[in-house]
Amino acid sequence: MTAISSLMTRERLITIGPDALVAEAARTIADAGISHLLVTRDGQHLLGVFCVCDLDRASSATPLCQHLKKAPITVEMGTDVSAVAEIMLTSNVSCVPVLEDGTLRGVITLHDLRRL
Repeated sequence: MTAISSLMTRERLITIGPDALVAEAARTIADAGISHLLVTRDGQHLLGVFCVCDLDRASSATPLCQHLKKAPITVEMGTDVSAVAEIMLTSNVSCVPVLEDGTLRGVITLHDLRRL
């Protein structure tokens, strides 16, 4: 049994606030070389996820809160890697935020699982 804490991204966790404009999110995604941006209230409390695929449907002058996927699928810190892989497969998602007692602690992506 492998816990996701051994694979997830936690040090370079990139977040953005819900009032940021889509243009700022696009720059952040491009600069960081990521596909998913975690939208938080204060860097710790997850509000949703904004995916690079959402850029096609969002006006660059609108706030993220109008476009993010609210209440995304999340897992707790001690979740087993195989359970996360199953969640991603059945839910057709490639990014799952990791919480600990309701606080954002990291993110695990398909890329992370491929490294295993």
